[in-house]
Amino acid sequence: MSDDTLPLASELLAETEDPQPPRPRTRWAGIVWGLAFGAIAAGGIWLSSGLERLEGLSTWLLDLGAGAAVGYGLLAIGGLLLVGGIAGLLRRAQVATSRR
Repeated sequence: MSDDTLPLASELLAETEDPQPPRPRTRWAGIVWGLAFGAIAAGGIWLSSGLERLEGLSTWLLDLGAGAAVGYGLLAIGGLLLVGGIAGLLRRAQVATSRR
């Protein structure tokens, strides 16, 4: 094969290149999860910053019953699922908007 039968690189780029490349997507899951974990961290810092609050938390945890502990655990799991659902809805809306 000779070199003159191969297409030029500029011709290949002209065939495959869109006139306007798509805009980069916003990573909504990172934003939503970052806000959720930031709020959890802020709450933890607030709880541990004062001796009275820390003692109150330890008293509350020691007085917590088994049923209430399971309920709070399920509530925490539900909150994490809610955050994941919100991130999924934002992504779906973004994909639907980009298709239009």
